[in-house]
Amino acid sequence: MKTRANQRAQQSRTGPWRAGEAGESRWLLALVVLLVAVTVVTSVAGAHAKLVRSVPADRSSVADAPSRLRLWFNEPIEPAYAKVSVWGAGNRQVDAGDQAIDPADPTAVSVGIPNLAPGAYTVRYRVLSVDGHVVEGTLTFTIKPGPKQP
Repeated sequence: MKTRANQRAQQSRTGPWRAGEAGESRWLLALVVLLVAVTVVTSVAGAHAKLVRSVPADRSSVADAPSRLRLWFNEPIEPAYAKVSVWGAGNRQVDAGDQAIDPADPTAVSVGIPNLAPGAYTVRYRVLSVDGHVVEGTLTFTIKPGPKQP
């Protein structure tokens, strides 16, 4: 007849927590899978498109504006939900209204800005990243006056 102490001693030598046993391997594997899942979920949940650069650059002064304003994000954006506009003096929209996602680069969106006069301009953007987050913001640039003619 086994005593309780003998049963406990036997169980501790053969139980699932004993090093090298299949039970410990299962627990260790489950823990690793859980940690990986938590890491992936938190990194994906915190991710959304961020503006990484623009031409003209934010707060820049340029002699001549390019024919298109371009914005680049850190991840692809949904073309159907991209909105970019350029505003000038008197809160007047001055872009061509032809915004488009670059077919070769789904992280880039542009809009035409034909022949802007010297002055300060504000760019407003609102995009939907492919992960479903709406990102919006503004940036500014200035077109410097040209040299004065005698």
